Amino acid sequence: MHGQQVVVPLDGSPLAEEALRYVTELFTPAQVRIALVQVLPVKTEDDRKAQVEQNARAYLDMVAWQLEDGGYEVTTFVLYGSPVEMIVQFARAMEAGVIVMTSHGQGQNASTSTGTIAAGVLALAPCPVLVVPVRDRIQATPVPHEHRVAA
Repeated sequence: MHGQQVVVPLDGSPLAEEALRYVTELFTPAQVRIALVQVLPVKTEDDRKAQVEQNARAYLDMVAWQLEDGGYEVTTFVLYGSPVEMIVQFARAMEAGVIVMTSHGQGQNASTSTGTIAAGVLALAPCPVLVVPVRDRIQATPVPHEHRVAA
């Protein structure tokens, strides 16, 4: 293992994925280990819970594969509970050096300057939090390897 642990919460939306562009712009693969995390609600019907979790894992695996293709060490995690609480607890348990997330994700009100989840994580996080501001029409765009900051 190498580098600091970077936690990137994702919710499956292109808005949330915008955080990945900043991770790859700011850090080279040698500098970080990336933990992708998606928090699912506890109150999912039992018969749907397995399918929802399978979909979340498949999504995270797809995103991880793209980062791994660029040389990054990536792990994925599906958690259940309150997004703010779970992201903060996860970052603490992973001894994260930084959390990188967008100000808004799926279903959040883009008219506020910072979404509810981002604001909660900012208030409680055990490490620095980079909040990437997004607007409701931003499309996540990959950043070429040659634009990353060197160590």
